[in-house]
Amino acid sequence: MIETLLISCGYEIEALSARDFDFGTLDTVTRLRIYAPAPVTLKFPIIVPPSVQYLELSEVPQKVFVSLLYQCPNLVECSADVRKELDGPPFTKPLILNHLKRLDTGAMNAIVMSSSVQHLLLPSLEFLRLDYLSECSLDIVPFCRSVSATLTSLTIRMHSATSDYEGLYQLCRSTFPKLRDLKFDSEYFTPLMSAIRALSPLDGDCNNLRPLHLSALESISWYSDALGMAPRILLDSLKNWWSDEALHLHLEFYGYSRSQQEDWTPGLREELRSIVGRHQIEIIWAGDKI
Repeated sequence: MIETLLISCGYEIEALSARDFDFGTLDTVTRLRIYAPAPVTLKFPIIVPPSVQYLELSEVPQKVFVSLLYQCPNLVECSADVRKELDGPPFTKPLILNHLKRLDTGAMNAIVMSSSVQHLLLPSLEFLRLDYLSECSLDIVPFCRSVSATLTSLTIRMHSATSDYEGLYQLCRSTFPKLRDLKFDSEYFTPLMSAIRALSPLDGDCNNLRPLHLSALESISWYSDALGMAPRILLDSLKNWWSDEALHLHLEFYGYSRSQQEDWTPGLREELRSIVGRHQIEIIWAGDKI
């Protein structure tokens, strides 16, 4: 009985026929992994059984990804690294995935494009991890809002050195009633500082202990190589952070250079410790807790 199916596509795929990609009769398969690196092309659709619950895709074309989603109504978890080409509307009919709880995908993936939202229904999605690119940032906002009622964990990986603050602000100010964990990951300084500003208290929030639109939030985390680059900007952003003891802020810097160490004078380090002591803030710097 086959439960896990791995499909790895190499150059010899050109000699295969459509029949070689029909796995629809393997109705005991629950886990499916497909690897199709460029410039390998898939000439035929891949037919899979509806029993698939766990789908992992690496470098597959958008058309293949979309086709597989329609074939997997019982999908529970999906991790999709797809090629970025889009040659038309990705979804043209309703797609309902009632059981999908975890989705890990890139920002250029068809499923997160704003044009797809009207066709998608993901009523059970709890865990979402996606890439954020400044050139398409506003596209992810409608998608995130469409699943906001059920999300408990949201991770944003930011790969651009610049950031669209308006897009981040719209995302961070959206209502997520069940969201407990919010994470940002970037090697760049600017987009992470934009995220901090977008989540910081506004003038009208002075009497609130936490962001009211994120009523269940327990943890906000930033992971970066770069947050130590501008200590004054970071300190000013953290001074007026939320004071709710149930809301924890975690900052983790993977490492820092000699010049960054010199930027953090003894006075700035002491100011940072003072801010950390007044708020629920944990800072890990090069493996050491401040």
